[in-house]
Amino acid sequence: MSQDDICEICGNELKVTGSRVICEGDDSPDTKTRVFTVLEMECTNPQCSEKGKKKEIFVEQKLSAK
Repeated sequence: MSQDDICEICGNELKVTGSRVICEGDDSPDTKTRVFTVLEMECTNPQCSEKGKKKEIFVEQKLSAK
């Protein structure tokens, strides 16, 4: 578990509430293509002021050079 998975306010683990995939640089063959999974995270502690607020974590995916 990384620090990105922990609520900065209460220290509770965050849960994934959604995700999407985004691509960068695929508009031109001269630009390196990068792919990211974006995880929407949320604190589940009912006592925390951050409960219900979304935090996004970008995880770059490795691409093979085939």
